Amino acid sequence: MKILTSRANLLAKTLRRLAREGDPEGRTVFVEGVRLLEEALASPGIRLDTLAATEDAAGRPREKVLVDRSREAGARIVSVSRELLAWISPLPSPPGIAGVVDLGEEDSEAPLGEGDGPVLVLDGVQDPANVGMILRAAEAAGVSSVWLTAGSVDRTNPKVLRASAGSLFRLKPSRLPTGAVKRFRAAGRRIIAAVAPPGRGEPLERVPLGEPFVLVLGAEGRGVSPAWEKEADVRLTLPLEGGVESLNVAVTAAVILFEARRQRRGSR
Repeated sequence: MKILTSRANLLAKTLRRLAREGDPEGRTVFVEGVRLLEEALASPGIRLDTLAATEDAAGRPREKVLVDRSREAGARIVSVSRELLAWISPLPSPPGIAGVVDLGEEDSEAPLGEGDGPVLVLDGVQDPANVGMILRAAEAAGVSSVWLTAGSVDRTNPKVLRASAGSLFRLKPSRLPTGAVKRFRAAGRRIIAAVAPPGRGEPLERVPLGEPFVLVLGAEGRGVSPAWEKEADVRLTLPLEGGVESLNVAVTAAVILFEARRQRRGSR
């Protein structure tokens, strides 16, 4: 197989752009490392489009199995030089194997209130690392689905994937469609907005979370938008001690979602 070495190559340019900026269409994501690529192959509804590997990486046992499985799944296999992959990758030490994963189209018609777990709405959360960490906590806590409002970071941002540790593939967050509030209520879900500072909402320990609900989290600094706060059935806050005024939005998500999980399990 011919080894790709030129930065002028169209595929190399496309991979570099995807690795740094994500996909403006919100569909494909650049993935690096054998573990994440294995997770992508194992995730339902996910398709590995392209796999690029250096000769050294492709010769390692685990990577060789991945290359063979990717070829069987219909992926395009490309051999690249270490120098070119280092140019493509934003990582200081690229692992030698990377790919393009197709998450599929965002489904605005998907049922918004399905599932037994909470539904999560991220309202204008722009930090990709925070969104990735929230996805990881959300999957671990049994969240049914995750939705992103306008102004939130795109789901194909590579930092979202890295911080999610693969949870992106399984939760596959989508842009929140119009009319979502009405559809949430039709599904019998309360809307709970996480707010700060503590005086503006009900303390977490007083809020029943055992029944299906929608949790709305806003960006740090700005918080939940006035529109969502107005729609909320409950405004929830985390009581904090000392001089701490607020927590990172990913930490806040984890605290609330695992308390909800505790209450759901306790009611069974």
